[in-house]
Amino acid sequence: MLKPRFAINVYTIGGLVFLVVGAGLVVMSQAVPLSSFVTLPMGGGFGLIGVIWTVLAGRRGSLREPRGLAQSGQRTTARLAAVQATGSVSRTSEYGPIASQVFRLDLELVHPARGPVTVRVFRSLRGPQVLSAVQGTEVPVAVDPANPRRIAILWDQVALAPRDQAIAQQVMHALGHQFPAGPGFGV
Repeated sequence: MLKPRFAINVYTIGGLVFLVVGAGLVVMSQAVPLSSFVTLPMGGGFGLIGVIWTVLAGRRGSLREPRGLAQSGQRTTARLAAVQATGSVSRTSEYGPIASQVFRLDLELVHPARGPVTVRVFRSLRGPQVLSAVQGTEVPVAVDPANPRRIAILWDQVALAPRDQAIAQQVMHALGHQFPAGPGFGV
């Protein structure tokens, strides 16, 4: 299974800052004898937080689809072998805060250069995308022929079941959003 590569993001930078501050406190505890009772445990704690943040940020990777890959990548289909909700994120837009669910998706696909491969990606999904993320579902994807980890899932081309489509329309209407038009989204 190909897992996401290490990604530079806010948590990685924060983790590195905690590591540097923790190392500085440990060094200071050794240089200033009377401060070691306070700075040594603080330095260890900061260092531990830094390690945890850096490791977790590297495991998560990017939550968005790779830019431009939907247009330039090779088209194929992938089967969602495993779908697991791992948390949620929120961001602020001009209409206020928007919450989305973070999913770990294991995709089984035939890569143009490598043949059959299973790739694990993390994606931030909301609205109809969440209803489409069902284990066993076939989804259209665009794949980078040089790097099988770079996959763009073409959610706008996934057809929803009629019951799920009605639920998605009700939710989007309740939130004041216009339901997107496209394949799988009836008007």
